[in-house]
Amino acid sequence: MAEGYEPQAFERRIDACPGGWLPEEWRWYRHSGRPQREECCGLLGGTRTDFIAHYARADIRLVTDPANRRALHGLADKEHHDILFEQYLLTACVEHHRDRPGSPYRGVGIRYGFDDPSVAFDAERAGRLGFTHVMGEKANPAFADRLERRVLRDHPDDHARCVAAADDLR
Repeated sequence: MAEGYEPQAFERRIDACPGGWLPEEWRWYRHSGRPQREECCGLLGGTRTDFIAHYARADIRLVTDPANRRALHGLADKEHHDILFEQYLLTACVEHHRDRPGSPYRGVGIRYGFDDPSVAFDAERAGRLGFTHVMGEKANPAFADRLERRVLRDHPDDHARCVAAADDLR
């Protein structure tokens, strides 16, 4: 697990708030005894769109549930915890369902777009392959600008929701 990401601290905060909610997969994974990790997915895709939709619904509920919002309202350094939603929960969902008899998502797994993870952290090399990270020091500002303009053009309601959510987090 990456240094400093503490799902247990986040979990305690949610549990301390009446009505706080965590996905079944999160709770199972945290207490499974398995090594805790988070899959880095600058690009997420696949053929199991039913599983991706399941993960996305859990992820969205995790951050929009009214009790969770109350629990997280006073949380300092919110950006520090975003990896828990993006990567930790994805790993928890995959690990929970991968070998679970009766799970509609049994057999899900993760494969990687880069043979060498260092490529993802090198904007020039990743860019040559047609990818870049849109946040942090790996970001390509021109790509981020193009992405924002496209979302604004093609999905103005979603763009407005993203802007409002980002403003709400500050």
